[in-house]
Amino acid sequence: MLFDIKTNICTRALVIGSIMLVGFCFSSCDKLKHPILETAVAEAGGEVLTEQELFNMIDMSYVSGNDSLRIIDNYIKEWIANTVIYEEAQRSIPNQGEIDSLVEVYRHALVVYGYESQLIKDHVVSRISKDQMIQFYHENALMFRLDEPIAKGVFLIVPSSAPDVQVLETLMESPSESNLDIIESLSVKNAAKFEFFNNHWLFLSDIQKKCPLMFDFDALSLGGMQVQRDSVYSAFLYLSELKKPGEMQPFEFVEDRIRSILTEQKKIEFLRDYRLNLYEDALKSGAAKRYK
Repeated sequence: MLFDIKTNICTRALVIGSIMLVGFCFSSCDKLKHPILETAVAEAGGEVLTEQELFNMIDMSYVSGNDSLRIIDNYIKEWIANTVIYEEAQRSIPNQGEIDSLVEVYRHALVVYGYESQLIKDHVVSRISKDQMIQFYHENALMFRLDEPIAKGVFLIVPSSAPDVQVLETLMESPSESNLDIIESLSVKNAAKFEFFNNHWLFLSDIQKKCPLMFDFDALSLGGMQVQRDSVYSAFLYLSELKKPGEMQPFEFVEDRIRSILTEQKKIEFLRDYRLNLYEDALKSGAAKRYK
C-alpha cells in the first residue's frame, strides 16, 4: 500500500511537471498574445485546452510515469486533431443550417427527457407503496413462478490439497453466524473462494458457474451440505433456504422487478395526464393558441 501511494505521488508529480513544461512553452512563447493562458497546454481553432481540463479527462491514478507521458501526449494530439477537423468541417459543410436544426431538436428532446425523468422520480416512483407492490405480486402470481431453483446459503471451494480442508468441511456442515468469520479467515489462508449469500437469494445456476465441479441440484436439501471433490478442488454448498422450479419467487427476490413494472405502467398514465393538463392550461391562459 505504501509503495502504491509513493508511486501515485511520483506519477502525479511527473505528470504535473510535464504539463507545466508544455504550458510554459505556450505561455512564454505567446505571452503578449494570450497573457492569461499560463495553464494552457494546447490551442487550436481559437479553443484552449488547459491543465485542469486535461486532469479532469485523464485518470492517472493507475498509470506509471512513462505511461502517463505517453497518454498525455496522445490526448493532446487527439484534442488538437479533433478541434482542427471540427473547424475545417464547419467551413466545408454546406448544410450547416440543417445540422444546427438537428442539434436543436436533440437538445429539445434531451431537456424534455431530463425534466420528465425528474417528474417521474418525484411523482411516480416515490409514490409506489409496498402495499401496491404486494398486491400486484399476488394478483399476478403466474408471472413469478420459478423456472429454476434459487437459494440462500454458503458456498465454498478450496484446493483439495489445502491444509485446513477438513476443518473447513466440518465448519461448513453447520455454518452458523458464530463460525462464519472462522470460515472466511481460513478461506483466505487456504486460497479458497468463499461466498456467503444467506441474506439474499441467488440462482443456483449462478453458483454453479463459479465452480468447476458439478453439484447435484436435485439432491439438495435444506440444512444439509453437498460436497463435490476431485484431486484438484473440494467444493461445499450449504443451503439455509431453497425454492424449486414451479414455486413462487419470494417477494423480496422480485421486489425491484415489480417496482419497475409499476413505474412503467404509472409513468405512461402520469405523463399522458400531465401533458394534457399542460395543453389545456396553456390554451386557457392564452400562453398557446390554436388556429385550426
